[in-house]
Amino acid sequence: GACAQLRPGDAPGFCLVAPSSSSGDATLERQAALVLLLQRLGPDFRRVGGGDIDVWAEGSVTPAMVAGIGATLREDAAAVQAYFGRRFTEVPAVFVFASQASFAQALERQFGYAPAVAGQLSGQYGGLLVSGIGAIAINGQNVLSAGRPTIFRHELAHVLTHQIAGGGLPLWLDEGIAALVAEGDAADFGAARAKAYSILGDGALRGVTFDEERPWIDRNSALGGNAYGVALEAVRLLVERTGRARLVALLETVGRGTALASAFAQAVGETPSEFVARVPERVLATCRRGVSVAATRPDGLVVWRIFGFGAKRAVQMTADGSGHYSFEVQTDEYGTYSGTLGGSMPAGAYTFRATAGIGTEVTTTIVLGTPTTPSLTCGS
Repeated sequence: GACAQLRPGDAPGFCLVAPSSSSGDATLERQAALVLLLQRLGPDFRRVGGGDIDVWAEGSVTPAMVAGIGATLREDAAAVQAYFGRRFTEVPAVFVFASQASFAQALERQFGYAPAVAGQLSGQYGGLLVSGIGAIAINGQNVLSAGRPTIFRHELAHVLTHQIAGGGLPLWLDEGIAALVAEGDAADFGAARAKAYSILGDGALRGVTFDEERPWIDRNSALGGNAYGVALEAVRLLVERTGRARLVALLETVGRGTALASAFAQAVGETPSEFVARVPERVLATCRRGVSVAATRPDGLVVWRIFGFGAKRAVQMTADGSGHYSFEVQTDEYGTYSGTLGGSMPAGAYTFRATAGIGTEVTTTIVLGTPTTPSLTCGS
């Protein structure tokens, strides 16, 4: 949740610790907290949906926005419950703000964030989990301006994860689970995965995501917003090694009071620290660097991306087919670079090569003039 992501001095005044008393007391405490939150938000908020999701919206949220958000929430709630094979034990509450400005104002005035932190969060995030009460605050402007949002599924995954395990998971695991569930079937090798792989291959960067001494917001900022992608790859590896059912069983074991280290070792055969230490070598075992190619765009251009070549490094690119093309690029601070082929280049197949010195060559084929599907070519 948002509270756990922040430095202690930046944490808002409206953070509840998940109750450790009886389930009845916990339910009453949550209900009282939700009533308090509604009082703090004021009469401008109205209830616009019920059932599996309890939706409240700011007065200026239009009926069309409510309908669109409600349909997406219902779909995402069903997907989250299907992923875990569990239903929400308590109906999640979702509070939708009409604009980034009203979201930022609420983060400061109703949720108690410092003004600078509220501005930072409202600009970067589409939504936040209100820790301890299974409620989600949504920035309607950021969410609805970006096409089909993933933030609902991400935050709802947090809600169900916490209902199963409680709120004491390492943040890399908590955020990685939510990111993996939100990804759904869209696990293509785009910019996020390329940067995650590059970060895992960089000794100076790869430990940042797993540094539980640092607030999540600091980790994510230090990695340019890519801590989520790194955590996702770690949890993807975890699920590949254990299976989804065993991951859920691990969460249930923690929820029953077993220490995480013991539950993790029982499910995975390693302690969390041992698993984390081997994430880079396991994820990168067959793909330390590579070239990913996206599907052909409507304008005929093909987007390509290189990763794992080292930060701020010159990489020689060549494309040989109906002609010979050669150019040099410099990778970013994460060892990635993205570009396009096409335009005035003749149609046909091209041998596309990225080289940054001896032993760092990756070669693939890019076809221009014919619609193609995404591909990934790896080097050692």
